[in-house]
Amino acid sequence: MKNFKSLFFTLLIILPTSGQKIKEEILANAMLNMDEFIEFLSLPNDANVKDDIDRLIDWTERKFQSLNFDIKLLDTDTFPLMLAEKKVNNSSKTILIYLHLDGQPIDVSKWDQEDPFSPVFKISNNNSFSGINWDSMERFKF
Repeated sequence: MKNFKSLFFTLLIILPTSGQKIKEEILANAMLNMDEFIEFLSLPNDANVKDDIDRLIDWTERKFQSLNFDIKLLDTDTFPLMLAEKKVNNSSKTILIYLHLDGQPIDVSKWDQEDPFSPVFKISNNNSFSGINWDSMERFKF
């Protein structure tokens, strides 16, 4: 099963401190999973729109379950909290990843693209940004 793509950028943070072979392996795996990462970014996550968050929670729960995580949803006054746990073995160290699924309300007029939930990879070009095809990301060095 593909790796959960939201880890993509988390892994990019550790790349500068990793050996070259590890960097290449992480980047190669991230690129293999780019379509799932784009799918994740495409899900609206406006915290003021309950249906957005409900769909995002459902999607995330299914992804973690497909990776053999145990999922618990804890009721709150607003949206449930999701706990995803995967025990590998008792002697392994714990890795904790914390993320928010809900986002800030969107003001579409302040976005320089048609849809804030259509992920666009942009590069700086003389004080402006231009979008590039996600498939061409392989040529970029992080």
